[in-house]
Amino acid sequence: MKNIIRLGFVLVVGGALSGCGERRVPVEGEVTLNGQPVARATVTFTSEDGSKVFSGLTDESGKFTLSGPAGPGAAPGSYKVTVVKYAPAVAAPINPAEESDPSKMSKDYVSQMKKFADMKKGGAAGPMPPMPGKAGGSGSAQSELPEVYARLETTPLRVTIPSSGPIKLELQKSAR
Repeated sequence: MKNIIRLGFVLVVGGALSGCGERRVPVEGEVTLNGQPVARATVTFTSEDGSKVFSGLTDESGKFTLSGPAGPGAAPGSYKVTVVKYAPAVAAPINPAEESDPSKMSKDYVSQMKKFADMKKGGAAGPMPPMPGKAGGSGSAQSELPEVYARLETTPLRVTIPSSGPIKLELQKSAR
């Protein structure tokens, strides 16, 4: 009997010390724009201190569920919410005669990425650009939703988890 108690104690203490993971709660919600569901949008919840990020993709009816690196759900807390929707990327056909020098493509991509992230400041300057000359057409990705919802610095959307029910994110075309 003593061995069973010791084993139970070891398992409980070992589990607590090994960081079994933070508590997570299921999170579901819906995104609308001027009352209409927003399909295929990426919803990202970022903790106020920036240490936790959870995201989900909306379905055809605008509904989403959140998950993170450790699986479904999100940790309780206060979050800034960004919502972006990009047009489906259509890859242009690659002509082997024009793309014979792969190092050139790499240099172009590195150049785009340097524009994307200012390495001295250590942060992203905006949404990640598509690969130059390939998917995305013009080379600059822009959300189909109002830009105010795309950036942590400008989004007016704030949510506390756990919520008392499904989260409703109601976007407006004229948001500033």
